[in-house]
Amino acid sequence: VTIGIHSCSDFNLHLPATFMVVAAIVALSTAALANKKRQAAERFEPQLVQIPVRGPGGVILLLILLVLGWTGKTVISSFYAETFCNTVHNSTLNRERYPSVEMIRTAIDHENANAAFFFRLAEVRIQERNRAMAGIVDPDTETRLKQNVTRALEQTVQRNPLDGRIWVRLGWEYTFFWQDPEYHRKWLPMADQAMELAVSLVGSKHTSLHEEVGNYWVMRSRQADPSAERWEYCLNKAEEQYLKVIISLNGRAREKALARIEKAIWAHYPEDSEVARKFLNPLYREVTP
Repeated sequence: VTIGIHSCSDFNLHLPATFMVVAAIVALSTAALANKKRQAAERFEPQLVQIPVRGPGGVILLLILLVLGWTGKTVISSFYAETFCNTVHNSTLNRERYPSVEMIRTAIDHENANAAFFFRLAEVRIQERNRAMAGIVDPDTETRLKQNVTRALEQTVQRNPLDGRIWVRLGWEYTFFWQDPEYHRKWLPMADQAMELAVSLVGSKHTSLHEEVGNYWVMRSRQADPSAERWEYCLNKAEEQYLKVIISLNGRAREKALARIEKAIWAHYPEDSEVARKFLNPLYREVTP
């Protein structure tokens, strides 16, 4: 019952294997009850409940049939969609890791509400964009490829707005529009908002995401004068995220995280050690006994 209720917003019972496991558990439980009755020399007879089809009973029966029909259709549609684009590892179907855009579109046509399909579409769009930008591409084509990525990610967060990693990815993708005249007025504020939402949706233990958001705010600080209030804002945001990483880790994991953070900061401020150390000093104080 709990899994059934949960599956109204998740896809646990949309997977036929999970559905069959639940059915098997129910069958085994019924068989165990029957066996216990036999051992006690009692006759086991399943109790039947008769519901009159007229009046309230008919309404209840209709609701039961509607729920069964809806869940059955959902299971079949989800399974069929997964045959074109698997959202979880499926060794039985053995689908390719990165299906074509056409196959993902077919899966979406059968289950439009599944955010995972749109995220898979975004992954493929990112690969297309990266391959094109590795060579020579005209500005219009480049813009279209970037828009394909952000559109797929925006459709993903519309269907699953509670996944912080998607917001982080979307925030970074907005920064790819740096050649757009509206970059500072439109795209950067949208990226800032995406990063803020990502942080609000994850706990302090999600260190890799906090580290990535910290890297974003270091990058954003390059858009402001170090003497300006906006630069201090970016500094504080980066420091907040990096400290969450350092505090949550210890030992070798903390050392590796600090090394990655140092590398990211020096990559943005290779010529200005004073500014770079403003980012790093709070972290050094945290790790120094």
